[in-house]
Amino acid sequence: LFAPTWNDIRNGKMTSTLLLPPMQPSPTPSATELIVLCGLSGAGKTVAIRALEDAGYYCIDHLPTAVLLPTLAVLQSQGVARIAIGLEMSDPEFVRSAQCHWDDLVTQGFSIRAVVLTCRADVLMRRYHETRRPHPLSKMGLSTESAIAMETRALRTLPRGIPLVDPSDMTALILTNSIQPHIEDSHPDLTIVR
Repeated sequence: LFAPTWNDIRNGKMTSTLLLPPMQPSPTPSATELIVLCGLSGAGKTVAIRALEDAGYYCIDHLPTAVLLPTLAVLQSQGVARIAIGLEMSDPEFVRSAQCHWDDLVTQGFSIRAVVLTCRADVLMRRYHETRRPHPLSKMGLSTESAIAMETRALRTLPRGIPLVDPSDMTALILTNSIQPHIEDSHPDLTIVR
């Protein structure tokens, strides 16, 4: 499958690709459960990762794609059964080789589920303005507005069926609670208590 580079996305040359794992049936009892969180920078991935950590997942945020497979292999070999990772849409390696990673992980006994965080551009602009933090794509010479637009275009390449969560009008607590259904699908007896 062709996966667009950031230059392809910037220039509008995109095709559908599997940047995120395809939807899978319920995990087998022996499978290592992996929840992948990604989406727009500034949309609330860190809050969502904390919610999964509170629910008993071994969580890693901002994991570089280059170390994804070795890190997950170590965790699996140590018997960690529930893992959540936060990946950056701004990581060019993620855009280039995501499909290969998902295929490799499924053959290694992982049951993968994905959740994508999206957010309105005006909310993201306000968040970056208030925190005075640069957008991760600003290192490419992009303005915050252009970087947000580029990541938003990249989201359009994701396959249908991936759950999208838009925390634009949510507090951190509401975002935390909106992640719960994605956990409950695989653990119906789990309740997150706040």
